[in-house]
Amino acid sequence: MLHWCKSLLAIAFICLLYTLSVWCVQRWQLPLPAPLLGMFILLGLLVLFPSVAAQVQLGGQWLLRHMSVMFVPATLGVITLYEGLQAHVWAIALVLVASTIASLWITSLIAQRVLPDEDEG
Repeated sequence: MLHWCKSLLAIAFICLLYTLSVWCVQRWQLPLPAPLLGMFILLGLLVLFPSVAAQVQLGGQWLLRHMSVMFVPATLGVITLYEGLQAHVWAIALVLVASTIASLWITSLIAQRVLPDEDEG
C-alpha cells in the first residue's frame, strides 16, 4: 500500500511540474513547448536535490509501463481520418521510408565517429 501511495505522489509531482511549465509558458509567452520546459525544471530539481530522483522514479516507471494507453488518441485519430490518409498513403509511406533511412544513416555516421574501432582494440 505504501508503494502505491509513493507512486501516486510521484505522478502528482510530475503532473504539478507539467502544470507549472504550462503556466510559465502562457504567463511569459515563452517560445518553448511546455513539456520541454517541465523537463528542464525537473532536471534542475534533480541536480539541486538528488534525493528527488528516487521519488520521481516510482511514478516515472509506472507511466512508462502504461505508455501504450497514451497512444490511444493517436490511433483513434488515424481511424477517424482514415479516408483522408488513404488519399495520401503513398506520400506518407515515402516520407516514412525516407526518414527512417536518413535517421539510420545519420546514426551510423555518428556511431562510426564516436565508437572506437575494433581493430584498435
